[in-house]
Amino acid sequence: SIYTRQSSDNGASFGTNHRFQQHLCECCRIGLTWTREGPVALWRNIFGTNTRDFAIANVDKGGLRRATDDEWQIDACPHNGGGIATDGRGQLHLVWFTNGKTRQGLFYKRIDSGWESQPLSIGNPASQANHASVAAEGRTILLTWREFDGRSYSAQLMYSNDGGASWSEPQGLMESSGATDYPVPLIDGKKVLIVWHPATEGLRILPFERVVSAI
Repeated sequence: SIYTRQSSDNGASFGTNHRFQQHLCECCRIGLTWTREGPVALWRNIFGTNTRDFAIANVDKGGLRRATDDEWQIDACPHNGGGIATDGRGQLHLVWFTNGKTRQGLFYKRIDSGWESQPLSIGNPASQANHASVAAEGRTILLTWREFDGRSYSAQLMYSNDGGASWSEPQGLMESSGATDYPVPLIDGKKVLIVWHPATEGLRILPFERVVSAI
């Protein structure tokens, strides 16, 4: 189950635990974003007997909606959650990994009310592209993910300056020969940072200047 607990005073105090959703994949991370209508969650749900695709819903109002239709039927947890962000127009931007019957690999899509874009394949499947994150500010959208070429891990980035309608080419930002976590994009309207923590090099925070002027 997913449980939520909310604060209305900037984290000084919290309300009671609330069970938001039952019957979901047990190990994948949960995505969360703020929209004009309140907080929205993204998680890997279990549809039918054992189909582990993603769902979204408003945390306050409910209304579960199937967000991906990949038909990934697996009797195990993929350990590979999705990411979600809201842009200045209120569009939702989703990233996720799947190995389903319909499609396999890392994908991006945007949702605007009842309209959805077609899933866009991102990353290099031959380099195990997975564990993506997304951040949005105004009409600028950032996607990051990790790849492994057999020798080293790399943090990858794509960005859009038109709300996800078009995208830059993928760019490798950092590499590490040891174990790493997953790159996270941060954006605040003034600057862009990519945060990554390789085990050997320690925490790395990379400013990405080329996006800033377009925000």
